[in-house]
Amino acid sequence: MRALLLGVAMLVATTVATAWGQNGLDGSPDSAGPLYPQAQGPNLSNQMFHAPQASLFPQPAPERPCCEQSNGYGSSGEACEGCFGNCCDSTPWFASVETLYMTRNAPNHQFFSSSATTPSTQYLDGAAMTDWRWGGELTFGRSFCCDTWAVEGVYWTLDPSGLTNSVSSLAGDLNSTLNSSGVTLPGPAGATSLSSFFNGAIYQQLYRRDELHDAEVNVLRKFTDSTRESPWEFSGLLGFRFFRFDDMLGFSSVPSGTVDPTLTAVLYDRSINDLYGVQIGFDSSFYLQPTLRAFLNTRLGIYANHMTSTCDIYNTYGGQVNHGTPTNAAYSPYPVNATLDDVAFMGQFDVGVDWAINRNISAQIGYRVVIASGLALADNQIPNNLGNTAQIGTINNNSELLLQGAFGGVTFKF
Repeated sequence: MRALLLGVAMLVATTVATAWGQNGLDGSPDSAGPLYPQAQGPNLSNQMFHAPQASLFPQPAPERPCCEQSNGYGSSGEACEGCFGNCCDSTPWFASVETLYMTRNAPNHQFFSSSATTPSTQYLDGAAMTDWRWGGELTFGRSFCCDTWAVEGVYWTLDPSGLTNSVSSLAGDLNSTLNSSGVTLPGPAGATSLSSFFNGAIYQQLYRRDELHDAEVNVLRKFTDSTRESPWEFSGLLGFRFFRFDDMLGFSSVPSGTVDPTLTAVLYDRSINDLYGVQIGFDSSFYLQPTLRAFLNTRLGIYANHMTSTCDIYNTYGGQVNHGTPTNAAYSPYPVNATLDDVAFMGQFDVGVDWAINRNISAQIGYRVVIASGLALADNQIPNNLGNTAQIGTINNNSELLLQGAFGGVTFKF
């Protein structure tokens, strides 16, 4: 009996001690718990090897795929482990379509016509012939390594310009401002001085046309991602660029005393600039909101410029194209062709805002400025003395081109 009572007492004591250890002195649960596992009676070995125990070291929380880790500013989040994982590359392809509305800077002032009675009254200023034109841009590319790297192809162009300006006088008192006495063209009386066509005219017209094309292949590298602490993103760019600017300027004159259109004398110059070379760039973004960012993209390059120029004077009298002939036999007849290879510089700056409509579609609007120097423009290839074809055969490539205007479009990721 004594042994039975002693066993019951030990069982009660063990039960009370266990409950006390779990609920503190005041009977409430001890949320903190012991710092180390505590021995509890003769069942210590059973608790050590069979009862569940909390680890002494914290365990990491399960990781989500990086494409689900939002940083609050719309970027891809933390980088994936490995460069070609699928988590962030579920939509690696991208394409954009942009609409452009741009203009070019005005060339130097040069008047091609004046009044015979009042020479100070001049007409047909080449600098007044500029306009705003529509254009388009296409971009297609692919990103790699969770948007850290990307390769893209870009093409953009503007509608060719086609501007005319004219002046007429029934009295036939329009003269050209150019020295045309050293060139002859066929006419009813045989070889006739070009001045007979360009001076004393009843109608004169200036015509301008230019056309441009731009093609690029670029590799982009993102250096920083936006975070909740910093809404900035920065990227670098290295690529190859081809840029063509085709510039043409023409002047025509109808002499008085005739209604024969084949006696209309035409002077024109066409200069083509083909720029090709390596460019570098720097793109920066600032997130105003998680889905709205402002951006500034720059492109700078030093390019080889292959220039060709063709200058011609002609009429169609007699049913054929008749080219002008200098009266000085030492000079070559028209047309005069020239080529030149030199260095040109060009920079492009795009500033605007981008709105992420959803994860895969965004819209952009902004303003673009393109500056190029070391170009051959048609205005600078026409000399004052048209009889000196040797001077025409030397290309002047000290001109600058400025293009500016707005753009807007949509980008898709897929």
